[in-house]
Amino acid sequence: MNKSRLTALAILAASTGPVASADASPDAVFAHFGTWSGPCVARGLQATCTSIWRPGLSANHVVQDYSIVSGSDGATVFAGRGLYRFTEGKVDGVWEDSRGAILDLSGRFDRTSLTVIWVDPRTEIGRSEYTWSGEGLNATDSVLTDTGWRDFMTVAYSAREPR
Repeated sequence: MNKSRLTALAILAASTGPVASADASPDAVFAHFGTWSGPCVARGLQATCTSIWRPGLSANHVVQDYSIVSGSDGATVFAGRGLYRFTEGKVDGVWEDSRGAILDLSGRFDRTSLTVIWVDPRTEIGRSEYTWSGEGLNATDSVLTDTGWRDFMTVAYSAREPR
């Protein structure tokens, strides 16, 4: 079984079971747990984007559940889940989404920002950049084109619900 399939199984296990043992301290690695939600534009439509960050099953694992819900009818436009492993400023993991994609992740983290490159060598290379501050969370998603990076989603989340 290849790395992507094993990681996808780990994501499924993390999403259905308890999120962390009582003695795990993921805050030492990542301090931005909670639910971030805000208005966004998806495929030209007004929507609500929600990004939920929670502990994984290991102290250095973080799970992100992401969704875009249409503002007009409440239908889910897109959903995804990332499983990130944080190790000394570096990040790796896997992403699954409602398109059916399973993408390998790699990147870096410095306490207030996370930059992740997501790759399916057959179809796409993308980048997600997250920056946390006292004002909220800013997130930008980009895809690599023949002419460079092209942003396709930017969301400014102004508040979060605590975990």
